[in-house]
Amino acid sequence: INNNKAITTQLPMKPNSSPMIAKIKSVCGSRIKFPFFTDVVVLLSSPFPVSCPEPIAMIEQFQKGLLTNSYYVCCYDNGETVRYLMDGKVEGNEDKLLAFARYTFALHQAGILHLDYSPGNILIHQNGANEYSFSLVDVNRMQLLPEIDCDKVCRNMCRLCISREVLAYIMTEYASLRGWDVAATVKLALYYSDQFFTHYIYRRAARKEKSKHIVSHILLFRLCRSTRKFLSWEPHFSHYLLAKEKHIYDTYLCKY
Repeated sequence: INNNKAITTQLPMKPNSSPMIAKIKSVCGSRIKFPFFTDVVVLLSSPFPVSCPEPIAMIEQFQKGLLTNSYYVCCYDNGETVRYLMDGKVEGNEDKLLAFARYTFALHQAGILHLDYSPGNILIHQNGANEYSFSLVDVNRMQLLPEIDCDKVCRNMCRLCISREVLAYIMTEYASLRGWDVAATVKLALYYSDQFFTHYIYRRAARKEKSKHIVSHILLFRLCRSTRKFLSWEPHFSHYLLAKEKHIYDTYLCKY
């Protein structure tokens, strides 16, 4: 690929599979001297496999000994992403959000940390009345760790929810399952989430977005989010601000 060294690995497949690319995503910005996929191969062959669409192959592209791009190809999965859950509200979604918190807890208890734990990489399936299961895509960036502490969990969840209310609800259940201080865990998770949405993502959008009004959109998004933090007791106005926030995020920011 472009005269650079590339390594392709064929992963085991089940008979009669119908392969289709669910997503191929270039992973840039993390230039390290060892493959991202080492832990993935271990996970897919372990007694506690990660639930994910059936893997087909992976490609790692190196330049001067450094990983520059990586790709993961898997079979198609008709599950729905959890984006609508994370951008929405708690009321009416309690069962799904609690199931998601328990799923995340089970992953972390097994020492599995997905480094891009974002709504587009998590699929939800309804198996029956109030019964839900989840699977992961873009699993080329996962780690196996002996222990995943509170700070690591909260940092890992930072890009999961636009809605602070939804994140707080998820982390309340998660902290209870881990036996952690609920208030402290929720506070830390919201801190990292606000930090991500009010700093990192805006810098990227401001540099790359071509809309000439992007700066004003970013400032309005930040204003809505900050105002909601102080007006959480007023549900109607808070929901109005969340709708404005979500529109700006979906239109201009989520791709970054």
